[in-house]
Amino acid sequence: MRTRRFAPPFLLWSFQTGSGIHGNPVTYSVNGKQYVAVPTGWGGWVEGYAPEMYGAPRGTALFVFALP
Repeated sequence: MRTRRFAPPFLLWSFQTGSGIHGNPVTYSVNGKQYVAVPTGWGGWVEGYAPEMYGAPRGTALFVFALP
């Protein structure tokens, strides 16, 4: 996962999730602090999408990052 600034182009940070990003990031705030949640992992659909990976570790997780 990478976060970029586009004007001018600059990589702000990156993070290795250990698996594919399975869904869309979600942002939310609690008491004025903003967070980004990113679901990862292959989930149940991997058997039909990539049968050669079925049975491999799926790395399912939800990573949540606080924004500065």
